[in-house]
Amino acid sequence: MFIFIDESGDLGCDFSKKGTSKKFTIAMLVCYSNDTQHKIMNAVKKTIRRKLNHGKKQDIVHELKGSGTTLQIKEYFFNLLPDSGWEIYSITADKEKLKQYLEKKTGKNKIYNFLTSELLKSFSPPKDIKNVSVIVDASKNSNDRKDFDVYIKTHLEVIFGLDVDLYISHENSQANFGLQAIDLFCWGIQRSKNLGKNEWISVFQHKIVKNIDYTPIRAPYT
Repeated sequence: MFIFIDESGDLGCDFSKKGTSKKFTIAMLVCYSNDTQHKIMNAVKKTIRRKLNHGKKQDIVHELKGSGTTLQIKEYFFNLLPDSGWEIYSITADKEKLKQYLEKKTGKNKIYNFLTSELLKSFSPPKDIKNVSVIVDASKNSNDRKDFDVYIKTHLEVIFGLDVDLYISHENSQANFGLQAIDLFCWGIQRSKNLGKNEWISVFQHKIVKNIDYTPIRAPYT
């Protein structure tokens, strides 16, 4: 099983600053087989080659991103995807309700880790899973990656059990087409939650298993 994780929005808490999002979304793309993963990656590659770079000899685009592509291109990508074998899960937090934690020195990283664990807990894995690879965009520094890995691995062991082999990697999204795919979906979910714009999410809404609006009941570990 492969789980690709990405985020959209920001964790800034100065809402007077232009461009600061009101909400923050983390989403994961779950691929239940290696074959499904390859088909999704091929859909990204074909979209980049046929739609973003067709006829180009310079200014070649290497990455498919939600913020930089038209709805028509997103729909083209979606129509290349396999009908089954994959799902989307997401969690969105209203940052105003988390402001007291985000203002702390280590709050942003710990909120990110906490929301990721809450999202993972919403997932019920099949019983026959033998190994799980979690792939995250490599946007954290080395210390934050270690903190994330230790915290998330503990939750993964609870979810999947101790007999399942777990792997966590932080990779550059330009080099990983699975991360580019979840970037597209996460961007669409966050755009819907933050701005109420649903053109793109309406295309893949039926693939979203959980679309959580997180409201803090207990204090995140900060």
